[in-house]
Amino acid sequence: MVNMSAIEVVNDMVGGVTVTIEDDFPDSDTLIKGQTVTLHGKDAERFIRERKTVADGLNENRMSRQAQYEEAFKPVFQAKCSEDKTFPLDLYHALEDYMTTNISAKKFSRLALLLSDEKEEEKVSIEGTADFDEDGWQTFTPDPDSLQEAILSLFYKEKK
Repeated sequence: MVNMSAIEVVNDMVGGVTVTIEDDFPDSDTLIKGQTVTLHGKDAERFIRERKTVADGLNENRMSRQAQYEEAFKPVFQAKCSEDKTFPLDLYHALEDYMTTNISAKKFSRLALLLSDEKEEEKVSIEGTADFDEDGWQTFTPDPDSLQEAILSLFYKEKK
């Protein structure tokens, strides 16, 4: 398990991640809608985690930003691992104060290198409607057909 505070550490160790800001971040002077920025420090965590004060406050926008960040992070991480094969080990040691794991540094390093070479898999999403209840909590009602399709694609293989 890795604490969310580690976002800054990982982000900054790869030298920052460049994204285009697609939402309004009213509490930020650096995350300006329409601008392409390289995220560093708290801005990286804010970009990934903020929800309530950004755009319409729905989780869907945050998930979209997280996917955008992941897509931009992966090539930067791969490049860092290619130029320095000990980078995953350095990352492990930098994360020690932020994580609880029984994975050894050596195994973590091997897994990180494997993941950096992994091909992109198709993401599964469930369609539905997002709203807020009377107490202000966000709710999500999945479309039954979309939910069934996701379950079938994730947990079942067609018998031939």
